[in-house]
Amino acid sequence: MMALKNHMNSNRSLARTLSVVLVSSAAAMAVATLSGCGIDPAPFNPNSFQRLARAHAVENTSQEMRPLPERLESPYLSSTQPATRPSFAPATQPGPGSRVMRRMSLHDVVRVAVAHNADVRVNSYQPAIDSARVTEANAAYDLKYFTTFQFANQNDLFPSSTNPGISPIAGKNTILFQDLQAQTGIRQDTNTGAKLEIRGQTDQFFRSGPGTKGLARANFRPNPFWTNQLTLQVTQPLLQNFGGEANAARIAIARNTQKSSMLDFRLNLEKNLAELEQAYWKLVAAEQEVKIRENLLQQTMDTAGLLRKRVGTEGTTNTEVAQANAAVGSRAADLFRARADVETLSDEVKNKMNDPEFPVSTGDLILAADVPIELPVHFDAAEQIQTALTFRAELSQQQVKIDSAELTVHAAKNNELPKFDFIGSVSLLGVGNGFNSATKNQGRFNYTDFTLGFQLEVPIGGREARAIYQRTLLQRQQAIEQYRALIDQVTLEVKKAQREVETTWSEMASLRQARIAAEEELRRLNIDQDRANAVSPGFINTKLDAQFRLSDLARREITAIVGYNIAISGLERAKGTILRYDNVVLEEEVKPYFVQKSLK
Repeated sequence: MMALKNHMNSNRSLARTLSVVLVSSAAAMAVATLSGCGIDPAPFNPNSFQRLARAHAVENTSQEMRPLPERLESPYLSSTQPATRPSFAPATQPGPGSRVMRRMSLHDVVRVAVAHNADVRVNSYQPAIDSARVTEANAAYDLKYFTTFQFANQNDLFPSSTNPGISPIAGKNTILFQDLQAQTGIRQDTNTGAKLEIRGQTDQFFRSGPGTKGLARANFRPNPFWTNQLTLQVTQPLLQNFGGEANAARIAIARNTQKSSMLDFRLNLEKNLAELEQAYWKLVAAEQEVKIRENLLQQTMDTAGLLRKRVGTEGTTNTEVAQANAAVGSRAADLFRARADVETLSDEVKNKMNDPEFPVSTGDLILAADVPIELPVHFDAAEQIQTALTFRAELSQQQVKIDSAELTVHAAKNNELPKFDFIGSVSLLGVGNGFNSATKNQGRFNYTDFTLGFQLEVPIGGREARAIYQRTLLQRQQAIEQYRALIDQVTLEVKKAQREVETTWSEMASLRQARIAAEEELRRLNIDQDRANAVSPGFINTKLDAQFRLSDLARREITAIVGYNIAISGLERAKGTILRYDNVVLEEEVKPYFVQKSLK
């Protein structure tokens, strides 16, 4: 520390001291230059990382979605009946036992889930928590008021500035020196790294003791006496910790953490909505399966009843009745299982909604009110990839992490500089036999003190700072590599999701054609059973198998239709647009961190 004090006739000393300061400053700058770590890393540009994926996106083509068949199209058999379509009519008894049923649209289910889903509500607190942390970081620059009161009792046993004439004989000529002090002021840290403080101090001094009697008139009058002091003090780093970039990094990182929390919340909401939609459409399929199995059981019972009436006629024995009876028992068991599946899926939907007015514990059944779409929805493959690279929350979140890593790199590079701080203060003093007179004398500016100084600290070797800088560089590069991997992962997920949409549509077309053929087969068998001598064990087996094949194909067709709707939802999730798809808007939604610019 080099200090300069304002005394009478100190110009020469001041000049000498300033010259020393200049030499020290030059030395500090040289050390700072020598301790630097070279060229800064190139700034992160997400556009350059996405350019390759976006350029190759046009190479992915969308599969043509041929219309669903309207009638039997077969090179082997001509159609005599128009094709039927799934009616999606409610089952007569979707669940086991008599239950109160509540039908809800997908829109209503999503609305309730967004408002009440327990997992979503738990995750919604984190963005608010991190928002409070941003305020905490900004609070570092708040004004701080301080005040202190103290009383000092000093016994001078030897000559000192307060008792220069005392004889150093302990216990005989001791002077008692008392100081009652009050100090108050404000201080603040700034984003340039400076620490500012302005304070006022009042002291009441009192002296007594055997050593004061002979000197009271000459030196110790008045007694007690008062002093007032108003001081402005500044400490400003000039190298390490200088500037807003070095000091505001904590705030910027806190803001990035809040953005990341919002994106985490969005990801959790997207996941829950995707799972909810999947459960909803599975519930649709489960109820239709109950209906299909009810029809199958009824057809089997009709066949068994017809055979029972024909027992004793030519070609009909109890063997055929036993065949049909076994099929009735087996298909009734399948129906019981299908009804239980409806109840299970209904509970899953209730669990996802977490509606306080309709908890999982209720015995009521939630059933779907919406019918799945069966129209082709054309998705351009290149456009889907481009959209995902813009809106996927994981990419935005990784860009936020890279930004935080870059802030850390800059702060670490600043720490490589030596500590070189300017320290200065100026004080107005006043003295008097009372507080008022001390304040009045202070206003005359007769007593002014100031201090100017510089403080230099250079770590020999600087290994810690260089190691921290290298670590932050590696962490930044690690985050960038993770971003590169995420681009490929997002592209893969979009391609898989679109392929699933196209595959389920093709399955729908093929399964509908197969179901139409199975209906034609069963229709012809029903005609044949009315002919004489047509009912035989082989014929009954064929008819029961035909009924089962038709039921199975109908269930598979419904599963494909539901899978098509789930696949569309999955594609929207893969693109990062499922909230828009479900008309859900976040109040503080984080916009895409990066908006694609033209590649021209």
